[in-house]
Amino acid sequence: MRRDSALFDPADVASWLHPTYQQLITAITEKGEVPLVVHEEAAEVYSFPLLTDEACDRLFDEVESFHASGLPARRPNSER
Repeated sequence: MRRDSALFDPADVASWLHPTYQQLITAITEKGEVPLVVHEEAAEVYSFPLLTDEACDRLFDEVESFHASGLPARRPNSER
């Protein structure tokens, strides 16, 4: 019932990553520097580009498709 089977193929993960993400990892691991693309949104809460816009759209479409399927879904941290 998958809408986009490529989302479930670990071999494709690298193609979903934002180009800036690899630069971020390189800067942190090799230089010990945190680039300006990392933003502190709140105390100890950080954001940075991880997925491409296309990957986000595909993931969103997959979630919407699942919700439309009528299959039961348990929410995290929920007793229902």
